[in-house]
Amino acid sequence: IGKVERGNVEPFNLEERTKAAGEQIKELFRLNQKYETKYGHLSTAIAHARRHGLDDVEFQRLELVNRRANAAKHEGLGLDGGRWDDLRDEGSSEGIVVKDAVDAETL
Repeated sequence: IGKVERGNVEPFNLEERTKAAGEQIKELFRLNQKYETKYGHLSTAIAHARRHGLDDVEFQRLELVNRRANAAKHEGLGLDGGRWDDLRDEGSSEGIVVKDAVDAETL
């Protein structure tokens, strides 16, 4: 993807980015309902759930949902072309494979 044309009003992949953020919101809502909490960030809700018995598989799934959404909201939104590596590999059997380890500070 080349340089973004001036005058564009939205990134080319806004729908995909919005879907990732929507998944983050749904999971935050679900965890807040399940644990009767009112966290504002999925990472905090995940940490709470982890302390209250969340299993490893679900923990990893939720972490990926959170990382994808944060990347969608913060990466590739400048004049450098709007590229966003969405952390998914469409060819995988589960549809989701983490390509790069990213710590929460960089997101």
